[in-house]
Amino acid sequence: MKSTKDKIMDTAERCFARQGIASASIRTIIRKAGVNLGAVTYHFGTKDNLVIEIFNRRMLPMTRERLAMLRQAKEESGDHPLPLRRVMEAIVIPQEKLTRKHPQFIKFLVQMKHYPNAKFFRLINTEYDLIYEELHRSLRAALPPMSDMEFYLKLHFVIHLMDSIPQHDYHLRQLIPGDLDSEGITSVLIAFLEGGLTNMRVQSKSDDVAS
Repeated sequence: MKSTKDKIMDTAERCFARQGIASASIRTIIRKAGVNLGAVTYHFGTKDNLVIEIFNRRMLPMTRERLAMLRQAKEESGDHPLPLRRVMEAIVIPQEKLTRKHPQFIKFLVQMKHYPNAKFFRLINTEYDLIYEELHRSLRAALPPMSDMEFYLKLHFVIHLMDSIPQHDYHLRQLIPGDLDSEGITSVLIAFLEGGLTNMRVQSKSDDVAS
């Protein structure tokens, strides 16, 4: 049996995903969850805190899994170069699992990113900060030698990808009827990223002048 707190979060997640954070009222949430206002106040205090707890409930486990996969890949590579594919798998696979298991959360996340609240914006950025250093080290170890400018452009691309996967996955599922082959799409995305990061050449202005 679900706890009252989980029941409230599950219901709020659905309401926020469908109606938007601004439009979904606490009154609607407690009515659909079958609880009273005191339960929401006791467990969360405010509507903002309820949004934050829903975010943390899904995102923190995914971030921990990403970190674990990066560290495991590094450990298993030993003295050999870290395979770039393993780095991309650590970014993409946990997100794909979250999308498949909790599709409603992806809609919630899209709504959260479009809701004008500085507290939510900082929370999302903090989530990326948790993985930044490990991702930085892993990409450096996996990519061939290159200039700092080229490396940081590629690192920025990967971080932007982490932010965009949920939203684009949601839109893709709206465009393609029927059940998507999630594993097939994940494999294609990983191969695409691996090829792009390896083969993409970033030219500086000095390179253009020299040529």
